[in-house]
Amino acid sequence: MRTLEQQASRRPKDWIVLLCLALVACSHAQNKKGTPAGKTYTVGRVSITIPDGWEQRRGELVFRKGKGTKHFRFIAVSEEPMPTNNPRDGAVLLEQAVLGMEGTRLIARSKTSVAGREAHVMEFRREQPSRPTTRGQQLSIPLDKSIVAVFWYVYESDWEAGRREINSIIRTIRIR
Repeated sequence: MRTLEQQASRRPKDWIVLLCLALVACSHAQNKKGTPAGKTYTVGRVSITIPDGWEQRRGELVFRKGKGTKHFRFIAVSEEPMPTNNPRDGAVLLEQAVLGMEGTRLIARSKTSVAGREAHVMEFRREQPSRPTTRGQQLSIPLDKSIVAVFWYVYESDWEAGRREINSIIRTIRIR
């Protein structure tokens, strides 16, 4: 029976191949570390991946994290029937609903791309007595006969970190 050294001296290419495979496996493991673990939730045509540590509410695509802390985050995703034939009208109706909440002010309007589709973005600030000020966005993604709404907010004192975390979640949205 041959020893490993004898086998290695006869087949140096085998060791090179094994070394390359080990490097590929190590690289793959490092890439996986950078991706947050999570779970994908689907309702209707919309799916979203939420990192571990978030809690789901009411069996819908409504999630929150950090309740009772200064790092509170909230996100809700839904697909609603289109109220009119004009997608812009649906986005306006959703914006009016958000701005109709007590203490809510418009900061800015813009457009972006979510799941490869154009989205109307409305940024807002909400001030309530004896509660921390919140800041967030309402994204409206018009489809053919419906509209996908993404509503999220964080405490304004944690705006930068919260916005980065929420935006990384929004990038996982898929629409069939």
